[in-house]
Amino acid sequence: MNYKLKIGLYCLAGLILLILTYSNVKDTYAKVSEYYLLKGSLSDNDYAYRSVEQLQTELDSYNKQLGYTTNTDASNQSRLLNYISEYCKAHKAHISLLPQNHNENKNGYEVETNIVQFEGDYKEILQLIYDIEQQQKISKVVSANFEVKEDWAAKVKKLYATVYFQNIKAK
Repeated sequence: MNYKLKIGLYCLAGLILLILTYSNVKDTYAKVSEYYLLKGSLSDNDYAYRSVEQLQTELDSYNKQLGYTTNTDASNQSRLLNYISEYCKAHKAHISLLPQNHNENKNGYEVETNIVQFEGDYKEILQLIYDIEQQQKISKVVSANFEVKEDWAAKVKKLYATVYFQNIKAK
């Protein structure tokens, strides 16, 4: 055999070997790419599930901060009154007007507004309002009106605060 014939046979054998291995490698490559595609899809699904849970807790947190509650919560008015009465017993604040409750249903939400009038020191009333909204997170304060009234019989000036507390319940 001459040299050109040997080279030609080697090239032909290499070409046949390349064709045979390519068909095997092509199937393997397709399976590997499908594996990584499915693995990526699975990790996206895991991320989506975790993302839904994380978003739900974040939404619940925002709803709580905004004063939104669910129907399963205890009556906000009773919780509010219990806290106010306990606070007033321990501090120099008094309820001068019994709380009024107004409910309004609109667009699938129930807005519950409680109006309470306090009498006492400015610092004590302000601390009570802060505790209800920020510390206890019972209700959201939507309005607070402070006014000084003079009691002509006792010749004393008294500070009154009318506070509007609001809760929004999703139906």
